[in-house]
Amino acid sequence: MRTKFRLFLKDRSGASAIEYAVIAGIVSVAGFGALMQTGGSLQALLDSVSLMLINLSTLPL
Repeated sequence: MRTKFRLFLKDRSGASAIEYAVIAGIVSVAGFGALMQTGGSLQALLDSVSLMLINLSTLPL
């Protein structure tokens, strides 16, 4: 039993996956924070693009 426990402690095969998961989590939190800071201007931009598309769709061919 002790041998298996020692082998378990020495096993580093999942370390890279955990590191990548932590990095992905940090990047997503930073991205979410950036979106929250620019949320108002982003909403205004999307609204204006939406209005432009609506106006384009009502033009006669």
